[in-house]
Amino acid sequence: MRIHLLAQEANQSGGAAVHTAELCRQMAKRGQSVTLICHAAEATLDALAKAHRLPRPAFGNWPALWRFAMPLRLVADYFAPPRLPLEHPDVAVVSDLPLWWMHRRRFPRVPFVYLPHALVAPMEVETYPFRSRLQKHLTVRSYAWLERRALNEASTTVRFTQTACEAMREYHGSKIHPRFEVLPAPVPIPDTTKERHAPGPIRLLSLGRLVETKNVSLLFRMLAPLSNLAWALDIVGDGEARNRLEAEAQTSGFGERIKFHGQRTDVDFFYRRADLFLLPSKLENAPLVLLEAMSHGLPALSIRADGKEYRNANHEIIELGRTGFLARDEPDFAAILAELLGDPERLNEVGTTARQVVIKRHRWDDYTDRMLKLLTRCGATTR
Repeated sequence: MRIHLLAQEANQSGGAAVHTAELCRQMAKRGQSVTLICHAAEATLDALAKAHRLPRPAFGNWPALWRFAMPLRLVADYFAPPRLPLEHPDVAVVSDLPLWWMHRRRFPRVPFVYLPHALVAPMEVETYPFRSRLQKHLTVRSYAWLERRALNEASTTVRFTQTACEAMREYHGSKIHPRFEVLPAPVPIPDTTKERHAPGPIRLLSLGRLVETKNVSLLFRMLAPLSNLAWALDIVGDGEARNRLEAEAQTSGFGERIKFHGQRTDVDFFYRRADLFLLPSKLENAPLVLLEAMSHGLPALSIRADGKEYRNANHEIIELGRTGFLARDEPDFAAILAELLGDPERLNEVGTTARQVVIKRHRWDDYTDRMLKLLTRCGATTR
């Protein structure tokens, strides 16, 4: 089966990019012919798949036209797509909407599976920094239009949770008629688990992109009243909010108790060393970092969705008190954090159960098998 995989990135830059890179490896290992079309990819994937790395569009840098960057890109990619040496595919997996729009012009009858990593694409795009309200409005509207087209034309839309399906329906309403399939998000299962809590401060971990929606500054507010307890916080990741967060941590008087480590490739080291994973993010689909932490036997503390400020599917991943800790709101998050810092022995049992659940429900072998069955069925409908 010849498969085209369309994604922004396939590397270690974030959860979606990590998922794309591993999906490419898993499908190639099963003898599939995979062509990766993206903007950036790991060099190691070239030995497994045909990788085409497209330059990012330059419309955003044009004087007077940057406000219209997204609509201009859609017009250019549709009527003058890049002349890549592409074989006709049997089926495509679409994670990036603008690339799909370009691909659709070249291969209009190729069936595809839509695999969105955002809870809802235009909702996430709305959180990005823009240079003007007009640019934001046009970009969000463009993504909403694109996503509706993809949802209605896809043979199947793969979602990691049932909550993600409901979020799509709520946002787009009667304008979409999707065919959803829920496949729990996969993660590699490490051979070794986290170390048991050692004497000394309880090690807290936050890992992910440092952007506004990740809500890392909430941790500073929650930890400030708990300075009398023994804890240390490692923050792993990079992003546009890093400088502000570092300055905020410094002025808060935490001293060396909070350390920023930047983007790292040795994240397993931090998972194994930590005692509690903290995920205060406001907008998530099925956060890969949460599943990675659980796979290491590391319990997590997060906040349940309220449909307003917090939108996520954490309640489908974490079973309260058994596989992790799920706060009702921010005050409850602070109360649970204080309780756990005072009783670290409770964390080991919860972490062990969390790992067992991930092994049972989130293995890459199971996910890839189900994905290939979907792709085979999808391709067969056009023969």
